[in-house]
Amino acid sequence: MKRNPINYLFMLFFTAALALSFNVQSEEAVARVLFAHGEVQAYRDGLTARSLSRGDMLHNGETVQTGKASSVQFRFTDGALIALRAETDFAIEQHRYNEQTPEQNEQSSQLLRGGLRAITGAIGRDRPEAVNMRTPVATIGIRGTVYETFYIPPEGHPALPGVAPGHYLLILRGRVAMINAAGELVLADGEIGYTPNADTPPTLRPDLAGLFAQFAALDSEEELVVVQLDGDGSNDPETGNIDNVLTETATGTSTVSPGPLAFVILQDTYIGGNNTLVGKFLNQPVEMSGSELISASDGSGDLTSFQQINPALDQGSHTAGDSTINWGWHMEFNGNFSANDSSGNPVSMDWEASYITATQVLLNTSDLPTTGSYSYSYVGGSGHQLVNGGTLSVDFGNATMSASLSDADLTWQTSSPQAISNFYNNGLLLNSLDGPGTIAGRFVGTNADGAMSYFVLEGTDGAKYTGTAAFAR
Repeated sequence: MKRNPINYLFMLFFTAALALSFNVQSEEAVARVLFAHGEVQAYRDGLTARSLSRGDMLHNGETVQTGKASSVQFRFTDGALIALRAETDFAIEQHRYNEQTPEQNEQSSQLLRGGLRAITGAIGRDRPEAVNMRTPVATIGIRGTVYETFYIPPEGHPALPGVAPGHYLLILRGRVAMINAAGELVLADGEIGYTPNADTPPTLRPDLAGLFAQFAALDSEEELVVVQLDGDGSNDPETGNIDNVLTETATGTSTVSPGPLAFVILQDTYIGGNNTLVGKFLNQPVEMSGSELISASDGSGDLTSFQQINPALDQGSHTAGDSTINWGWHMEFNGNFSANDSSGNPVSMDWEASYITATQVLLNTSDLPTTGSYSYSYVGGSGHQLVNGGTLSVDFGNATMSASLSDADLTWQTSSPQAISNFYNNGLLLNSLDGPGTIAGRFVGTNADGAMSYFVLEGTDGAKYTGTAAFAR
């Protein structure tokens, strides 16, 4: 039987296209569409563009495109959230996320045209160096949680006639670097960076604030984006206007805990006691009444519960950037808390407790600035009093720091700079004429404006002195 060559070629083309389409659909999905309005498509080399609607899956190698007065929002498998504005092209180059192999996780994408708002996910939180968001003229180095960016190609943007070509970046929360071959600019909350091309270093441009209002005007009146996500994306999320998307709105994507979180240090009640349950960082919020710690728990059994029965002494507070630090000291708990000592035995005697809490706590060293050297001064604390204060000297570029703590007649200090990671774990090692010491803590404030810490200092005859200390730039 003689074949019709035209029909035969059509069948070959149709079969090939169908196979390509099947391959894409059968690939592992890297993102799920949460909301789509207007004309929203995904396309890939060799495939016909497909329209997107809520619930559709996205894959590596696909470019998402929005039309006039259109928008889309999707969530990556690591929890990262992307909201594309109208007339935007966004390419998903590579997204790989597996909780079992975090060292292999990566995310690479490119904004080819238009604008977006983004909330970073688990990859950006745990391996910020593995996240690569770029435009044809600059790369965004993820060091924060929420940002908005826009790229206008050399031929211009149809919805923004007269706006100069280039890459525009607004930081809504955290710290983000804008990088190209000509230079690097680190931006913090509310700051705007701009570069016209790959050969011009990014510059700080506060005068461009009004331009982002123009970008927002591209949204239709019906524009909606998800502002709170459930754990698996299966339930209907709450929605709101795109300009109301704030910082920690996507579940599990925060690198800055709003808190308050706390350090609690327990010690037997006689002065200079040797029986010390050293400081415990509580990575879940505590209950406060003003600057006073009311109750706390770490959930692990080391500090099963902590409940105040007497008013706190030595209360104080300090504001460091957007963080509030509070501290105080309690005595005579008479068994109204449950704890284990350093040997794992239940505590049955009266203890004193020093505490320090803070909001906007930088939970990981990966959340800290990567440039700049700063000096932090002691602004108060509880427990053993640092009569002559103290300092922290921090070099974020080299990830090292030094510390010095002074009471009435003695100073404990680091003999040389130590890794900031020591401060976040077992503490910086201190030395004095009478004995050693340690200080451990967390930086607080979105821009690492301060620090909360606890210390254990050893004096004559092995007596230990514990307390908390707050520092600020």
